[in-house]
Amino acid sequence: MQHRIIEQPVKEISKVDNIDVPNALPYTIDSVFVKGDLLHIIVSYKAQKAVDFDLKWNGLWLKSFPPKTSMVLVPTNFAEGKKEFKQTCIFRLENLKSSRPFYLQIKGYANSIFLDKED
Repeated sequence: MQHRIIEQPVKEISKVDNIDVPNALPYTIDSVFVKGDLLHIIVSYKAQKAVDFDLKWNGLWLKSFPPKTSMVLVPTNFAEGKKEFKQTCIFRLENLKSSRPFYLQIKGYANSIFLDKED
């Protein structure tokens, strides 16, 4: 079966007080990379239709050098299904530019992403 390939419009990162994170995520993060001030997250999932994703951040930083923070990719309209999708989710990082350099961890993705001042 062939994946339906989707690119979500560029979105802002949602800063929230509390993030409810399910134990099992209904998607797989295939890769994460930064291009300019944009964070690209490529996900695969099975659903009835294409899903809209938000990137949630509670604004907390781990006091390390360089600092670390984590975010969660949250599907907003997920309905289980059999259609296979591969989707690129793109989020603006410009609001975090003054915090660089730092490490970013996305829940469900094994590697941390290092954001340097030059990115």
